[in-house]
Amino acid sequence: MRESERHHYLPEFYLKYFTADEGHFYVFDKKKELIKQAYPKQYFFGWNRNTGVIGDEKSTLLESIYGEFETKIAPYYEAFVKTSNLDNVGLDSFFHILRFIHLLYWRVPENDNRLEMLTEEMTFSDTGFDIIDLFRKMYRIFVPLLSFKNEFFKTDFENWKLYTRNDGNNLTSDFLIV
Repeated sequence: MRESERHHYLPEFYLKYFTADEGHFYVFDKKKELIKQAYPKQYFFGWNRNTGVIGDEKSTLLESIYGEFETKIAPYYEAFVKTSNLDNVGLDSFFHILRFIHLLYWRVPENDNRLEMLTEEMTFSDTGFDIIDLFRKMYRIFVPLLSFKNEFFKTDFENWKLYTRNDGNNLTSDFLIV
C-alpha cells in the first residue's frame, strides 16, 4: 500500500464539520479575491508535510502518530460539536478538546517559524522527553504537551472557554483563532 503524501494540518474529520450536506465547503482565496467550492481532501494540507528521514529511509511515522491521535479525539470532538449545553461537557472531554486545540495550533503552517525558533532554542530533552530526536518535525507533537507542564498550565479554568453554535453557519481557517 502506498503511503500518504497529502498530510492535513487541519484533519479531515475536523473539516467535515464545516461542510454542507453534499460534503463541500466554500474557500475564500484572498490573493484572487474569489470564493470557490471545495472538499476537505483538497485543502489545508501540505505535500509530505509530516514525512521525515530515519537513517536512510523516508518515514511517515509522524503522520501515523497524528492519525492515531485523531482517531482517539474524533469521538470527543463530535460529542462537543453536537452538544447544545456545555454543562454536559465533562472534564475528561474538556481536556481532550483542549489537547486537540493545542495540537492544531502547532500544526498550522502559520506557526512553522515559531516552532523552528523553539527547536533552535531548546534541546529535545528540555521538553521533558528523554528520547532520541528522530527528526525536527516531531516537535509539532511534543511542544503542545508543554502546555500541561506546571509552569505553563493554567489552573484557572475561567481562562479557557468553549462555545457552541447551532445555527448551521460554521467558519474555520487555516490559522485557528480560539
